[in-house]
Amino acid sequence: MRSGRPDFSALQLDIQSGFTLMEVLISMVLLAVGVIGAAGMQLTALRSAQQSGFRTTALQLAADMADSIRARSKREMLDDRINPYFNIGAGSNDNLGRTSAATCHASTAYCTPTELARADIQEWENRIRVALPGGRAVICRDTAPWDFRTRQYAWNCDGAPDASVVIKLGWHDKQVEDGARPANEKDIPPAVVLTVAAFGK
Repeated sequence: MRSGRPDFSALQLDIQSGFTLMEVLISMVLLAVGVIGAAGMQLTALRSAQQSGFRTTALQLAADMADSIRARSKREMLDDRINPYFNIGAGSNDNLGRTSAATCHASTAYCTPTELARADIQEWENRIRVALPGGRAVICRDTAPWDFRTRQYAWNCDGAPDASVVIKLGWHDKQVEDGARPANEKDIPPAVVLTVAAFGK
């Protein structure tokens, strides 16, 4: 004969089943959050490694150009308006490496010092276009490349006669969010600045 008491055992089973389902769902959510976090950390690490590679490449490019300028020290003393090395950065980024220059590396080629300098510049600009995304370069005389107001390097050069010759290189930073990236690539500050020689004209 069945009594009128409720079946508590069945009720307890339902409650236990509900708790088990909740535990599974919570575990899945926590696992998903962990996977997303790990993927984000890995992506950040890859971007940091990529930027470190770009910086190393830029430093090598700047050092190579500095060696070329030092090897032709007389060129450093030319009027800045006609110095071929100081024409870098005068045009837009799209012109990097696309200017015509004499081929001075062939065995039968004869080039003047100016033509040789321009050939070196064109080769250097081509390397920038290939190695640095949105790469930009400026060579000039500048007393203070660092802008203390904005706390970053600046493309502008004061051109003072007693200022050092500097090489400035910049590129698109993949770590910057698209919304924070400047619309004009000329607004992207230099990331590497190398002093070629500390002397005046």
